[in-house]
Amino acid sequence: RRYAAVETTCISDGAPCCTHVLKPSSVGLIEVEPVSIPEKPRFRLDGGLTYLVKEETTKLSYEVAADAARHGWRVLCITREYPEDVKQRFKLDGAAFFWLTMDESTEYAMPPTDLARIYTYSKTFLTEGEKGFILLSGTEYLISQNSYGNVLKFIQLMNDKVAVNRSVLLVSVSPLALEPKELKMLEKETHRPPFEREMDDLLGGH
Repeated sequence: RRYAAVETTCISDGAPCCTHVLKPSSVGLIEVEPVSIPEKPRFRLDGGLTYLVKEETTKLSYEVAADAARHGWRVLCITREYPEDVKQRFKLDGAAFFWLTMDESTEYAMPPTDLARIYTYSKTFLTEGEKGFILLSGTEYLISQNSYGNVLKFIQLMNDKVAVNRSVLLVSVSPLALEPKELKMLEKETHRPPFEREMDDLLGGH
């Protein structure tokens, strides 16, 4: 059984020490029953690849995640946005969530500075079954809380697990939030999405 450490007292709040309590957690253990949908998926996905979606909002990435969930993929969203709002907006009730926040009062909270923990739980999610899909929509926030180099290493490690398990990692990032060199390095570690025409339609391109 898996447990999560929830902070109950903290030195920063005037307590003599930091105290954590272990509570049962379902993080990374949410099972999604495959859904049978007659129509073709809106967004084509090839297992074993990491895709980079360059966007100023996360709407497209969540649309892809919701479409994947409707067509039998087990979906995990690593997000800076509050999960309950995302679930309601994009009909992702069956997805698992890691909420990147320092507030660990909810069971899906995940400290953004603990990349090792995020990687461990993400790896577990991928190995628990077939057709694993992970959306990383808090890339810029992770970089601000760690460093670009450490987040790039995290994505590189995830690349390997995605390839071995024939899963999908979708990395959403705003090009304006990165230096050109940083964006180029990220592009080299990822693939262009096979659904670029759908991206143009959704984002209003031509």
